[in-house]
Amino acid sequence: MPMTFESIRSAPRLTGFALARPRIELPQAEAREFALRIFNEMRGVERLMNVFENAGVASRQIVIPMPAVVARSTPTERNDDYITHSVELLESAARDAMVRAGVAAGDITHVLLISSTGLANPTLDTRLSPALGLKTTVRRVPVWGLGCGGGAQGLAIAADLARSGARARVLLLAVELCSLTFVPTDLTPGNLVATALFGDGAAAAIVENGAAADGKPGIVICDSEAARIPETLDAMGWKIVNDGWRVVFSTKIPALVREHAPRATTTILERNRLSLGELRGHVLHPGGPAILDAYEEALGLPPDATKAARAALRAHGNCSSVSIFQTLERTPAVEGPLLFSAFGPGFAAEVLLGWRTGAAG
Repeated sequence: MPMTFESIRSAPRLTGFALARPRIELPQAEAREFALRIFNEMRGVERLMNVFENAGVASRQIVIPMPAVVARSTPTERNDDYITHSVELLESAARDAMVRAGVAAGDITHVLLISSTGLANPTLDTRLSPALGLKTTVRRVPVWGLGCGGGAQGLAIAADLARSGARARVLLLAVELCSLTFVPTDLTPGNLVATALFGDGAAAAIVENGAAADGKPGIVICDSEAARIPETLDAMGWKIVNDGWRVVFSTKIPALVREHAPRATTTILERNRLSLGELRGHVLHPGGPAILDAYEEALGLPPDATKAARAALRAHGNCSSVSIFQTLERTPAVEGPLLFSAFGPGFAAEVLLGWRTGAAG
Protein backbone atom coordinates (compact mmCIF):
# COMPACT_ATOMS: atom_id res chain seq x y z
CA MET A 1 0.00 0.00 0.00
CA PRO A 2 1.44 3.43 -0.91
CA MET A 3 2.39 5.62 2.02
CA THR A 4 -0.03 8.29 3.19
CA PHE A 5 0.06 10.57 6.20
CA GLU A 6 -2.25 8.21 8.07
CA SER A 7 -0.28 5.08 7.16
CA ILE A 8 2.97 6.70 8.31
CA ARG A 9 1.35 7.80 11.56
CA SER A 10 -0.09 4.35 12.36
CA ALA A 11 2.81 2.15 11.19
CA PRO A 12 5.25 0.46 13.60
CA ARG A 13 8.03 2.75 14.75
CA LEU A 14 11.66 2.29 15.78
CA THR A 15 11.75 4.59 18.80
CA GLY A 16 15.20 3.83 20.20
CA PHE A 17 18.26 1.71 19.54
CA ALA A 18 21.65 1.18 21.11
CA LEU A 19 24.90 -0.66 20.42
CA ALA A 20 27.25 -2.51 22.76
CA ARG A 21 30.85 -3.21 21.80
CA PRO A 22 33.53 -5.41 23.36
CA ARG A 23 36.38 -3.66 25.16
CA ILE A 24 39.24 -5.30 23.24
CA GLU A 25 40.38 -3.30 20.23
CA LEU A 26 41.98 -5.19 17.35
CA PRO A 27 43.78 -2.82 14.95
CA GLN A 28 43.97 -4.09 11.38
CA ALA A 29 47.78 -4.17 11.46
CA GLU A 30 47.64 -6.49 14.46
CA ALA A 31 45.02 -8.69 12.76
CA ARG A 32 47.28 -8.94 9.71
CA GLU A 33 50.25 -9.98 11.82
CA PHE A 34 48.15 -12.63 13.56
CA ALA A 35 46.84 -13.97 10.24
CA LEU A 36 50.31 -14.17 8.73
CA ARG A 37 51.39 -16.49 11.56
CA ILE A 38 48.31 -18.70 11.19
CA PHE A 39 48.16 -18.82 7.39
CA ASN A 40 51.91 -19.00 6.73
CA GLU A 41 51.62 -22.49 5.21
CA MET A 42 48.81 -21.54 2.85
CA ARG A 43 49.87 -21.51 -0.77
CA GLY A 44 50.31 -17.97 -2.13
CA VAL A 45 49.59 -16.34 1.22
CA GLU A 46 51.98 -13.43 0.64
CA ARG A 47 50.05 -12.40 -2.46
CA LEU A 48 46.72 -12.63 -0.60
CA MET A 49 47.74 -10.59 2.43
CA ASN A 50 46.80 -7.35 0.69
CA VAL A 51 43.21 -8.22 1.63
CA PHE A 52 43.95 -6.55 4.97
CA GLU A 53 44.82 -3.25 3.26
CA ASN A 54 41.82 -3.50 0.94
CA ALA A 55 39.16 -4.55 3.48
CA GLY A 56 38.23 -1.00 4.46
CA VAL A 57 38.76 -1.84 8.14
CA ALA A 58 41.04 0.20 10.40
CA SER A 59 40.08 -1.61 13.59
CA ARG A 60 37.38 -3.76 15.13
CA GLN A 61 36.29 -4.90 18.60
CA ILE A 62 36.48 -8.51 19.82
CA VAL A 63 35.45 -10.27 23.03
CA ILE A 64 38.71 -12.13 23.69
CA PRO A 65 42.20 -11.83 22.12
CA MET A 66 42.67 -13.87 18.95
CA PRO A 67 45.48 -16.04 20.41
CA ALA A 68 43.00 -17.02 23.15
CA VAL A 69 40.44 -18.00 20.49
CA VAL A 70 43.04 -20.29 18.91
CA ALA A 71 43.85 -21.76 22.32
CA ARG A 72 40.20 -22.75 22.76
CA SER A 73 40.67 -25.85 20.70
CA THR A 74 37.08 -27.13 20.63
CA PRO A 75 33.83 -25.66 19.32
CA THR A 76 32.36 -26.27 22.78
CA GLU A 77 34.82 -23.91 24.45
CA ARG A 78 34.24 -21.21 21.86
CA ASN A 79 30.46 -21.59 22.09
CA ASP A 80 30.60 -21.24 25.89
CA ASP A 81 32.40 -17.93 25.33
CA TYR A 82 29.70 -16.96 22.83
CA ILE A 83 26.96 -17.43 25.42
CA THR A 84 28.76 -15.60 28.22
CA HIS A 85 29.80 -12.56 26.19
CA SER A 86 26.58 -12.36 24.18
CA VAL A 87 24.43 -12.07 27.29
CA GLU A 88 26.72 -9.39 28.73
CA LEU A 89 26.67 -7.28 25.56
CA LEU A 90 22.95 -7.73 24.94
CA GLU A 91 22.06 -6.64 28.46
CA SER A 92 24.00 -3.40 28.01
CA ALA A 93 22.47 -2.67 24.60
CA ALA A 94 18.93 -3.56 25.71
CA ARG A 95 19.03 -1.33 28.79
CA ASP A 96 20.26 1.61 26.74
CA ALA A 97 17.69 1.05 24.00
CA MET A 98 14.79 0.96 26.47
CA VAL A 99 15.96 4.19 28.09
CA ARG A 100 16.29 5.93 24.73
CA ALA A 101 12.83 4.75 23.68
CA GLY A 102 11.27 5.67 27.02
CA VAL A 103 9.97 2.12 27.44
CA ALA A 104 9.98 0.14 30.70
CA ALA A 105 10.88 -3.55 30.79
CA GLY A 106 7.33 -4.40 31.85
CA ASP A 107 5.98 -2.81 28.67
CA ILE A 108 7.82 -5.20 26.35
CA THR A 109 5.42 -7.70 24.75
CA HIS A 110 7.81 -9.50 22.37
CA VAL A 111 11.53 -10.31 22.28
CA LEU A 112 13.04 -11.03 18.88
CA LEU A 113 16.59 -12.44 18.91
CA ILE A 114 18.81 -12.42 15.79
CA SER A 115 22.17 -14.24 15.78
CA SER A 116 24.20 -16.60 13.59
CA THR A 117 27.59 -16.99 15.28
CA GLY A 118 26.78 -19.36 18.14
CA LEU A 119 24.10 -21.58 19.63
CA ALA A 120 22.28 -21.58 22.96
CA ASN A 121 19.31 -23.52 24.25
CA PRO A 122 17.75 -22.15 26.42
CA THR A 123 18.16 -19.22 24.04
CA LEU A 124 20.02 -16.02 24.86
CA ASP A 125 16.84 -14.00 25.33
CA THR A 126 15.67 -16.38 28.08
CA ARG A 127 19.00 -16.08 29.88
CA LEU A 128 18.76 -12.29 29.60
CA SER A 129 15.12 -11.73 30.56
CA PRO A 130 15.46 -11.97 34.39
CA ALA A 131 18.30 -9.43 34.46
CA LEU A 132 16.25 -6.98 32.39
CA GLY A 133 13.07 -7.55 34.37
CA LEU A 134 10.99 -8.68 31.39
CA LYS A 135 7.62 -10.27 32.09
CA THR A 136 7.48 -14.06 32.11
CA THR A 137 4.61 -13.81 29.60
CA VAL A 138 6.70 -12.04 26.94
CA ARG A 139 6.46 -13.66 23.50
CA ARG A 140 9.87 -15.00 22.40
CA VAL A 141 11.02 -15.27 18.80
CA PRO A 142 14.63 -16.51 18.50
CA VAL A 143 15.83 -16.51 14.88
CA TRP A 144 19.08 -18.13 13.78
CA GLY A 145 20.89 -18.10 10.44
CA LEU A 146 20.02 -14.78 8.80
CA GLY A 147 23.65 -13.67 8.92
CA CYS A 148 24.47 -10.32 7.33
CA GLY A 149 20.84 -9.85 6.28
CA GLY A 150 19.61 -10.26 9.85
CA GLY A 151 19.62 -6.60 10.86
CA ALA A 152 17.34 -5.46 8.05
CA GLN A 153 15.16 -8.57 8.18
CA GLY A 154 15.04 -8.35 11.99
CA LEU A 155 13.53 -4.87 11.74
CA ALA A 156 10.98 -6.15 9.22
CA ILE A 157 9.99 -9.06 11.49
CA ALA A 158 9.85 -6.74 14.51
CA ALA A 159 7.48 -4.48 12.58
CA ASP A 160 5.25 -7.47 11.77
CA LEU A 161 5.16 -8.38 15.47
CA ALA A 162 4.42 -4.77 16.45
CA ARG A 163 1.36 -4.82 14.21
CA SER A 164 -0.11 -7.66 16.30
CA GLY A 165 -1.74 -5.37 18.86
CA ALA A 166 -2.21 -1.72 19.80
CA ARG A 167 0.05 -2.13 22.85
CA ALA A 168 2.72 -4.26 21.17
CA ARG A 169 6.31 -3.27 21.92
CA VAL A 170 9.12 -5.42 20.51
CA LEU A 171 12.62 -5.64 21.90
CA LEU A 172 14.81 -6.57 18.93
CA LEU A 173 18.19 -8.06 19.91
CA ALA A 174 21.10 -8.79 17.57
CA VAL A 175 24.47 -10.20 18.59
CA GLU A 176 27.32 -11.56 16.50
CA LEU A 177 30.67 -12.70 17.91
CA CYS A 178 32.33 -13.46 14.60
CA SER A 179 35.82 -13.75 16.09
CA LEU A 180 34.80 -16.84 18.06
CA THR A 181 33.97 -18.72 14.86
CA PHE A 182 37.57 -18.51 13.63
CA VAL A 183 38.89 -21.97 12.73
CA PRO A 184 42.73 -21.93 12.71
CA THR A 185 42.93 -25.17 10.71
CA ASP A 186 40.91 -23.68 7.85
CA LEU A 187 43.72 -22.41 5.61
CA THR A 188 41.51 -21.15 2.79
CA PRO A 189 41.21 -17.73 1.12
CA GLY A 190 37.65 -17.39 2.45
CA ASN A 191 38.81 -17.73 6.05
CA LEU A 192 41.62 -15.26 5.41
CA VAL A 193 39.14 -12.71 4.06
CA ALA A 194 36.91 -13.27 7.10
CA THR A 195 39.89 -12.65 9.39
CA ALA A 196 40.48 -9.31 7.66
CA LEU A 197 36.85 -8.25 7.76
CA PHE A 198 34.71 -9.45 10.66
CA GLY A 199 34.25 -8.09 14.19
CA ASP A 200 32.05 -8.54 17.26
CA GLY A 201 29.16 -6.52 18.65
CA ALA A 202 25.55 -6.36 19.78
CA ALA A 203 22.57 -4.11 19.14
CA ALA A 204 19.12 -3.65 20.60
CA ALA A 205 16.14 -1.73 19.26
CA ILE A 206 12.61 -0.97 20.38
CA VAL A 207 9.91 -1.23 17.70
CA GLU A 208 6.47 -0.11 18.87
CA ASN A 209 3.00 -0.34 17.42
CA GLY A 210 2.00 3.04 15.99
CA ALA A 211 -0.65 3.49 18.69
CA ALA A 212 1.76 2.52 21.47
CA ALA A 213 4.43 4.89 20.17
CA ASP A 214 1.91 7.73 20.56
CA GLY A 215 3.63 10.23 18.30
CA LYS A 216 7.19 9.65 19.53
CA PRO A 217 9.96 10.69 17.17
CA GLY A 218 11.67 7.79 15.49
CA ILE A 219 11.83 5.83 12.26
CA VAL A 220 8.50 4.59 10.98
CA ILE A 221 8.83 1.17 9.35
CA CYS A 222 6.66 1.61 6.29
CA ASP A 223 7.34 -1.42 4.13
CA SER A 224 9.78 -4.28 3.54
CA GLU A 225 10.81 -6.58 0.71
CA ALA A 226 12.66 -9.90 0.84
CA ALA A 227 13.86 -11.76 -2.23
CA ARG A 228 15.78 -15.04 -2.25
CA ILE A 229 18.03 -15.49 -5.26
CA PRO A 230 17.76 -19.02 -6.73
CA GLU A 231 20.79 -21.31 -7.01
CA THR A 232 22.97 -19.29 -4.63
CA LEU A 233 23.14 -21.55 -1.57
CA ASP A 234 26.92 -21.63 -1.92
CA ALA A 235 27.35 -17.83 -1.76
CA MET A 236 27.43 -17.31 2.02
CA GLY A 237 26.96 -19.24 5.25
CA TRP A 238 28.62 -21.86 7.43
CA LYS A 239 29.85 -25.37 6.84
CA ILE A 240 29.65 -27.21 10.16
CA VAL A 241 32.71 -29.46 10.57
CA ASN A 242 34.40 -31.26 13.48
CA ASP A 243 36.73 -28.37 14.31
CA GLY A 244 34.07 -25.64 14.17
CA TRP A 245 32.12 -23.54 11.71
CA ARG A 246 33.96 -22.93 8.46
CA VAL A 247 32.93 -19.73 6.74
CA VAL A 248 31.43 -19.81 3.25
CA PHE A 249 32.15 -16.47 1.62
CA SER A 250 32.00 -16.46 -2.19
CA THR A 251 33.85 -14.03 -4.44
CA LYS A 252 30.65 -13.69 -6.50
CA ILE A 253 28.79 -11.76 -3.74
CA PRO A 254 29.52 -8.27 -5.16
CA ALA A 255 28.28 -9.41 -8.58
CA LEU A 256 25.06 -10.74 -6.99
CA VAL A 257 24.54 -7.43 -5.20
CA ARG A 258 25.17 -5.54 -8.44
CA GLU A 259 22.63 -7.69 -10.27
CA HIS A 260 19.85 -7.93 -7.69
CA ALA A 261 19.97 -4.73 -5.58
CA PRO A 262 18.24 -2.65 -8.30
CA ARG A 263 15.31 -5.06 -8.59
CA ALA A 264 14.59 -5.22 -4.85
CA THR A 265 15.04 -1.46 -4.47
CA THR A 266 12.84 -0.58 -7.45
CA THR A 267 10.09 -2.92 -6.25
CA ILE A 268 9.74 -1.30 -2.83
CA LEU A 269 10.11 2.27 -4.12
CA GLU A 270 7.55 1.85 -6.89
CA ARG A 271 5.10 0.23 -4.49
CA ASN A 272 5.35 3.33 -2.29
CA ARG A 273 5.41 5.84 -5.14
CA LEU A 274 8.90 7.06 -4.33
CA SER A 275 11.95 7.65 -6.49
CA LEU A 276 15.56 6.92 -5.58
CA GLY A 277 16.25 10.66 -5.60
CA GLU A 278 13.65 11.30 -2.89
CA LEU A 279 15.45 9.14 -0.33
CA ARG A 280 17.12 11.08 2.47
CA GLY A 281 19.51 8.32 3.47
CA HIS A 282 20.81 4.83 2.68
CA VAL A 283 21.31 2.49 5.64
CA LEU A 284 23.43 -0.19 3.97
CA HIS A 285 25.03 -3.26 5.47
CA PRO A 286 28.81 -2.66 5.29
CA GLY A 287 29.70 -6.09 3.95
CA GLY A 288 32.99 -4.83 2.53
CA PRO A 289 34.29 -2.19 0.11
CA ALA A 290 33.52 -4.30 -2.96
CA ILE A 291 29.92 -4.75 -1.83
CA LEU A 292 29.48 -1.03 -1.17
CA ASP A 293 31.05 -0.29 -4.55
CA ALA A 294 28.51 -2.67 -6.07
CA TYR A 295 25.64 -0.77 -4.41
CA GLU A 296 26.97 2.53 -5.76
CA GLU A 297 27.33 1.16 -9.29
CA ALA A 298 24.05 -0.77 -9.38
CA LEU A 299 21.87 2.02 -7.98
CA GLY A 300 23.81 4.97 -9.38
CA LEU A 301 24.46 6.31 -5.88
CA PRO A 302 26.79 9.22 -5.11
CA PRO A 303 29.72 8.44 -2.75
CA ASP A 304 27.94 10.26 0.10
CA ALA A 305 25.25 7.56 0.06
CA THR A 306 27.72 4.93 1.32
CA LYS A 307 29.67 7.25 3.62
CA ALA A 308 27.97 6.05 6.83
CA ALA A 309 28.40 2.37 5.92
CA ARG A 310 32.08 2.83 5.06
CA ALA A 311 32.68 4.66 8.34
CA ALA A 312 31.02 1.82 10.27
CA LEU A 313 33.14 -0.74 8.43
CA ARG A 314 36.32 1.21 9.10
CA ALA A 315 35.67 1.52 12.84
CA HIS A 316 34.10 -1.87 13.63
CA GLY A 317 34.57 -4.27 10.73
CA ASN A 318 31.67 -6.33 9.43
CA CYS A 319 29.60 -7.43 12.44
CA SER A 320 27.02 -9.36 10.42
CA SER A 321 23.44 -8.62 11.57
CA VAL A 322 24.61 -5.90 13.99
CA SER A 323 26.25 -3.79 11.28
CA ILE A 324 23.07 -2.25 9.89
CA PHE A 325 22.65 -0.50 13.26
CA GLN A 326 26.26 0.69 13.15
CA THR A 327 25.47 2.31 9.79
CA LEU A 328 22.24 3.77 11.18
CA GLU A 329 24.21 5.24 14.09
CA ARG A 330 26.23 7.26 11.55
CA THR A 331 23.36 8.20 9.23
CA PRO A 332 22.43 11.91 9.46
CA ALA A 333 19.16 12.46 11.33
CA VAL A 334 17.29 14.06 8.45
CA GLU A 335 13.51 13.73 8.26
CA GLY A 336 12.13 11.76 5.35
CA PRO A 337 12.45 8.33 3.71
CA LEU A 338 15.36 5.98 4.42
CA LEU A 339 16.24 2.78 2.62
CA PHE A 340 17.74 -0.10 4.62
CA SER A 341 19.40 -2.79 2.51
CA ALA A 342 21.40 -5.95 3.22
CA PHE A 343 22.15 -9.34 1.69
CA GLY A 344 22.53 -12.55 3.67
CA PRO A 345 22.70 -16.35 3.46
CA GLY A 346 20.10 -17.84 1.21
CA PHE A 347 21.39 -15.87 -0.78
CA ALA A 348 18.76 -13.20 -0.18
CA ALA A 349 18.17 -9.48 -0.49
CA GLU A 350 16.54 -7.71 2.47
CA VAL A 351 15.20 -4.20 1.83
CA LEU A 352 13.22 -2.04 4.22
CA LEU A 353 11.70 1.41 3.78
CA GLY A 354 11.67 3.69 6.80
CA TRP A 355 10.52 7.26 7.33
CA ARG A 356 12.36 9.32 9.94
CA THR A 357 10.06 11.64 11.84
CA GLY A 358 12.76 12.81 14.27
CA ALA A 359 15.98 11.64 15.90
CA ALA A 360 15.81 8.09 17.24
CA GLY A 361 18.30 6.31 19.46
